[in-house]
Amino acid sequence: MHYAVHEGDAISSGLLESAKSWHSRNVDPEVKGSRLKPLWEDAWTLKSGLLIVPAPEHPNYNPKLTIRRFFAFTSTNGSVVDGRIVEFLGNEYDVNANLDLLVSHIDKDYIKGFNGSILRYDINYRSLSSSTFAKGKRLHNVFTSIVTSTGEELLRQQKTGVNSLPVSSRK
Repeated sequence: MHYAVHEGDAISSGLLESAKSWHSRNVDPEVKGSRLKPLWEDAWTLKSGLLIVPAPEHPNYNPKLTIRRFFAFTSTNGSVVDGRIVEFLGNEYDVNANLDLLVSHIDKDYIKGFNGSILRYDINYRSLSSSTFAKGKRLHNVFTSIVTSTGEELLRQQKTGVNSLPVSSRK
């Protein structure tokens, strides 16, 4: 699947190779768990010079929530010097239809009409920060995180409530 739904500039092969090299040098082989794979063939750059590389999407069964994941690489003089993972979560807001706006405002305090969150991780998927927005304005002192649940956990949550512990675990 290609994600060519953006207005970004074409990417130079040198910058793309620099990003691949930076990524391979900085991914920690000791980190266990989920590891995103960059979709290098779908990369693009913003006018600011930020290199955006999509990541594969996972099924989302909540129709009110849209999610997109990217790698964002910063470069100086054509060489990548930093990278992070960014996730956009739209709460009754179509992230895919507003992708250009969101990507170009990753670190802003106002994103017109945006309801949802932006989560930032280091290249090894360790949480760095999050921003939550309501009606385009960044909310302060609010933290957002994603929790992956198994089918069994989801059934329990439906029966007992989202944040409830099983009866045997309560004190």
